[in-house]
Amino acid sequence: MILIVQGCLQMLNTFYQRVRKRILRSHYRSAGSYPLQIEGRHFDCDGEHARFWHRLEFGIWEPQTFRILSELLTPESCYWDVGAWIGPTVLYASMHCQQVFAFEPDPVAYQFLQQNVTRNHLANVTLMPDAVAAETGTLKIGPRKDRAFGNSNSSLLWSDSPESVPVKAWTPQDLILNRLAKIPDVIKIDIEGGEFGLVPEMQSFLQVHRPAVYLSLHAPWIEGTDRDRQAAIEKVSEVFSNYPYCYDESLQLCSPRDIAANKQTQTGFTAYVFSPRPLFQSRKRSA
Repeated sequence: MILIVQGCLQMLNTFYQRVRKRILRSHYRSAGSYPLQIEGRHFDCDGEHARFWHRLEFGIWEPQTFRILSELLTPESCYWDVGAWIGPTVLYASMHCQQVFAFEPDPVAYQFLQQNVTRNHLANVTLMPDAVAAETGTLKIGPRKDRAFGNSNSSLLWSDSPESVPVKAWTPQDLILNRLAKIPDVIKIDIEGGEFGLVPEMQSFLQVHRPAVYLSLHAPWIEGTDRDRQAAIEKVSEVFSNYPYCYDESLQLCSPRDIAANKQTQTGFTAYVFSPRPLFQSRKRSA
């Protein structure tokens, strides 16, 4: 009997929490803003993504991402956020570095990104509705099948989508040559599969400027066989073979060879950090 009562109370509590979350999301959407707090700082974010901001605020959304950025960024850093979406990592980086350049070619996501940066008066953030890609010119970006723009899955990979739109694209070197961005100390690349075209073309750029790179890999979205995916991963990992420090998402030391050999990299969504210097927490653990 006690177990039945406990089960009923648990079900009622779960139902209450779901209803409460829906009411809160509806409230924030109606109000047009979500009062986000990150590390004691208050941000006024768009209400349309209230559920996401709630998850971020309570450490549910990618806590490892903020841990990694806190390791990489310094007050003097210039940070490139390639694939900024609606701005979660842009808001965080704006608190920890000197200058942020945020690139987001998805037209719907960019509107929210612009809104979230403007309403918080982030003077150290420069926004660009452009793609960072292997070539400079006009390319097409589209949403994944059965998805829509703005959902964080848009990519240059889906250029043949009926909903695809043209966007301006720049190579990293051309961004600097045209004085559209400063030389980065840290780059986050999260572009939904587009990294397999971009990164191999960045090899000389990375050798010259040596930024730390936080790279998300989306190997399952590569069309073709397992061998095709493996070849694409090996091509990317080879680019970073001269970086002295490579870490997985938990900031454990690994090597580019580990990336290519890791079955999870081919079958799932993974991320790695490549750095010209050791990261503090990793040094501390090994001390």
